[in-house]
Amino acid sequence: MLMDVSKVPEFLRPLVPYVERWTAIGNDEVQARLAAARSDQAKMDDTRRFGELFTPELQEECALWTDREPITESEETSAFYFAIGVLDELDLLQSDEDRNTVNSHIEALTKFGSYRLASERMHAAKFLADFGDHASSAIEPLRTALDDEDHRVRVWAHYALYKIGGGDQAHIESIRDYLHDADNEVRTEAAPALGRIGPDAACGIPVLVDLIEDPRQDDFDVPVFMETLASIGADKSLAKETIKRATQSDSEWIRKEASEILKSMTDD
Repeated sequence: MLMDVSKVPEFLRPLVPYVERWTAIGNDEVQARLAAARSDQAKMDDTRRFGELFTPELQEECALWTDREPITESEETSAFYFAIGVLDELDLLQSDEDRNTVNSHIEALTKFGSYRLASERMHAAKFLADFGDHASSAIEPLRTALDDEDHRVRVWAHYALYKIGGGDQAHIESIRDYLHDADNEVRTEAAPALGRIGPDAACGIPVLVDLIEDPRQDDFDVPVFMETLASIGADKSLAKETIKRATQSDSEWIRKEASEILKSMTDD
């Protein structure tokens, strides 16, 4: 995609070539290209330079721009949003450590008005879980987030409450139920949340097996479910059998990912 540079704020224009290089690919190829980029020094050097230029200050200004020009209405803001996701996935997105506090994440849970802010609420809930019982002041805001308009936020609010509140099984069951959500983004957030919980999330195993073997699933989502099945670890024999069957998939991507996950399970 060649962006209309005149629609991009002047302070972001030096980043346009980097953004264009990543948005030239289709969404269905993203994961494959990310995997290829990790093993391609030139691509990684180029993307690393992008990450260096995209300072936390620019990220904040860019965020304000995307709120004024929603990604659903502007190709330019959508492209930048996509490219930010690439940096994040490759662990090249700079972070402002001052923002990683319980209070800053609680504040983020109160911000509404765009898809970006919904994603920010989701990440806030996820980060709050890392603070454990030190985030007790977030319990009420997280309970409110259980009814968030974005189901991704609900998933991670349940996870955070599970981690902060002492391991209530009801939260695990709620996360498991989101594996049935109609939105694939929600399903692919619910799965890793269960994987982080581990053997106590065994109630999700039957659903994960069904998702892995459902031919209607997007090829690039299936590895997420396989990785979760392996991470839960409550029934390693079933996990290995299921993932081994996936190595015979009609999809080259699923076969490749299944083989790698199976090998990592064997190496453990």
